[in-house]
Amino acid sequence: EGIRIGNDVGAHWQGIAIAADCTLSWLWLNTIAFYTDPDVVCVREPLPYEQARVWAVLLGITGQLLMTSDKMYELSEERDELLRRIFPVADIHPMELYPTDKDHKPCIFDLKVAIPRVGKWDVVALFNWSKTDPRKFELNEARLGLEPGAYIWQDIQRSGPLRLDKEGKMTVEVPPASCRVVSVWPKLGHPQFIGSNRHLTQGAVDVTAVDWNEKALKLSGTSEVVGNDAYKLHVHVPDGYRLKKADGIELYGDMAVLTIRTDKNQRVNWEMAFERRKKR
Repeated sequence: EGIRIGNDVGAHWQGIAIAADCTLSWLWLNTIAFYTDPDVVCVREPLPYEQARVWAVLLGITGQLLMTSDKMYELSEERDELLRRIFPVADIHPMELYPTDKDHKPCIFDLKVAIPRVGKWDVVALFNWSKTDPRKFELNEARLGLEPGAYIWQDIQRSGPLRLDKEGKMTVEVPPASCRVVSVWPKLGHPQFIGSNRHLTQGAVDVTAVDWNEKALKLSGTSEVVGNDAYKLHVHVPDGYRLKKADGIELYGDMAVLTIRTDKNQRVNWEMAFERRKKR
């Protein structure tokens, strides 16, 4: 059910380039004709951390056959975390936004997520394949095929908001041999779920339901949580609302982060209560 689509790889930049090249050539057949296998993903040293992250994000955002050859018990916590956030393989089919770079490698993947009872959002991976020069990407609604409207733009790695300029676009700079991942959520006008840390797809494999009760001013949902892994839910709190109880919830500007911890894999129901306040 799987077919190898590229050459052997190793824990070096050339190995990443091989995985990127074969992904570009054959991804259109993934899960349609067979599972594409770009060989293993490596995150171990001597790969610099940012290059290891590029490799993990490339496999995680494309939904290809996923294997690793690293000795898990020898990985640092930081590198182990890279692998945690791309397993399991998600049943996804991202769009590649052309053109590619001068070496014909994929530069932008736009994953459009639509989960019944949860919502719709985009996860956009931006890759800089140059080892020497930074690269700037311009993003806007039209570039991602989104309907005109208000959106929440988040930098996943930095867990912070991104802002459009007066012309309705933003410029994201990506350092050499690295990547950035941006999520985009339609603004709903009330407190809303805007991602989890369980998976690169920001909730596509773990969140099964989200509900906003306008009368009770409560946001609730259900998530599949992994035991002994701090599960974080990110919630946008728009102007005009505030948390009624903030115990156990971290606040970062207009974002609230609820952390759930369990000692075993299980389905967890969660809830956050709000109250209205005068808009600033």
